Amino acid sequence: MAISNSLFYQISLLHRVFRRDAQAILARELDVTLEMLAIMQILFESGAISQQQLADKLFVEKSSMKRNVDKLLARGYVATDYEVEKNRKYIKISSKGEQVRTKGKQIMMQQESNWLQHLPAADQQILMGSIGTLVSSKVHKV
Repeated sequence: MAISNSLFYQISLLHRVFRRDAQAILARELDVTLEMLAIMQILFESGAISQQQLADKLFVEKSSMKRNVDKLLARGYVATDYEVEKNRKYIKISSKGEQVRTKGKQIMMQQESNWLQHLPAADQQILMGSIGTLVSSKVHKV
C-alpha cells in the first residue's frame, strides 16, 4: 500500500499543512504560536492552574510548557500567583492575554472555516463524529 493511501498519513499531512498556515497567521497578527494560544484558552476555561496541569492537558513535556509560559509572561499575556501553603506557582491569563486569546480564537475559527468550506456540513459532522470516536477511545481525559 502506498503511503499516500494511508488514512493516518493523510490526517498527518492535513494537520501539518493546517498548522503551518495557522502558525504563520498567528505569528504575523498576534506574535503567538498555536501552543501559546492553546495555553491561553485552557487558562481562560480553567482559571489559574499549575504548569504541570497545563502540560498534562496539552500532552507536552513540562520543559516545553515552561518555555511557552515564559514567552507568555514576557509578553504580559499571563501572570503567576503563588500559593504559599502549598509552595506552588499557578498561571493565570491576564486581561491583555484575554484580548489576544479572543483575537486568536477568531483567527482560528476563520482558518477552520476556510479549510472546511470544501466539505458539505453533513460531511463535516460525520468527520467530527468519527474523529471524536477515535480520540475518546484512545486518549484519556485529563
